[in-house]
Amino acid sequence: MLNKEQYAKCFLIGGLFIGILSGTPGLAAGNCFCCMWVILGGLLSGYLLCRWARFPVSEGEGALVGLISGAIGALIDSVFAALQWLFMGTEQITAAFEEIKKHQQFSLPPGSEELMQRVVEIFSNPMLMVGIQLVASLLIFCTLAPAGAFLAVTIWGKRRWPMPPTAYPPSGPGVYIPPPMGPGAPPAPSQPPATGQDDSGFFFPR
Repeated sequence: MLNKEQYAKCFLIGGLFIGILSGTPGLAAGNCFCCMWVILGGLLSGYLLCRWARFPVSEGEGALVGLISGAIGALIDSVFAALQWLFMGTEQITAAFEEIKKHQQFSLPPGSEELMQRVVEIFSNPMLMVGIQLVASLLIFCTLAPAGAFLAVTIWGKRRWPMPPTAYPPSGPGVYIPPPMGPGAPPAPSQPPATGQDDSGFFFPR
């Protein structure tokens, strides 16, 4: 996790993208197409991580950022759902069920009246519905958003950090090979002679 200082920005932007587009009425219909906003939000978080990272990004880092983005998106989506249930009110929910019951074209089997009444009571409890939606959103978003981020790292991570064809100096035991010298580099120091001469004039081996 060499790029952990960039995680917060990436998963916050990705989570906001997922939560706002998934929770806004009208725009939320985009998730009907294979959870499009969730996958694109994970893809966005993974792309930003590859763009801002100082070190090569691994697929595990991308999946982690996508996972947190999906969790943030699920929380925001549940807040939007709670606000919608709050403004709708239990009276409108009950009236909508009564309208459906009035215009039905077939007779209900015996005992279905009580079942319908229980369904109305469940849907009339905003906290329960928001809790159910939060659990469902966490399961879906935290599965698909990491997949999108993983895909982003696979596409853009290696383009951002090309690997050198060979390493220098060559590995393994042996004589050290100096790096190639450019036109303006100073010359390498010359090796001292194998023999020398002292003040008395005699040659001696070094």
